[in-house]
Amino acid sequence: MKDLEVMISFVKNKGFDIQGKMIDSSKLIFEEKVKMNCFYCGKYNMSWKCPPKLPQIDGKKMLQEFDNAAFIWVQIPIAKDNFAVVRKDSSILLHRALLECEKWLWDHNNSTALSFIG
Repeated sequence: MKDLEVMISFVKNKGFDIQGKMIDSSKLIFEEKVKMNCFYCGKYNMSWKCPPKLPQIDGKKMLQEFDNAAFIWVQIPIAKDNFAVVRKDSSILLHRALLECEKWLWDHNNSTALSFIG
């Protein structure tokens, strides 16, 4: 999709090394068992962005209401000696890049655009 390429270019110009690919959201798989990974996280129940503080939403149904979906990722070099730093910093970097994507979409008449990070 041409708009994805334009948005990616816009965000790259903001200093983020991101890539993106359009996807068919109807092929995404949602499984309840994945939520158990959150339960065992040391930060469980501490962040408004994570379970159990998130509202109970039917993710599959919600995504079907959108016309387009894409995976967006940041590229960061990683080595054995910097894994912990990259793991922490990559989440922040990706979140900021996704916020730039949302801003671009908002500015281009996509007021219901959402991004998710996990």
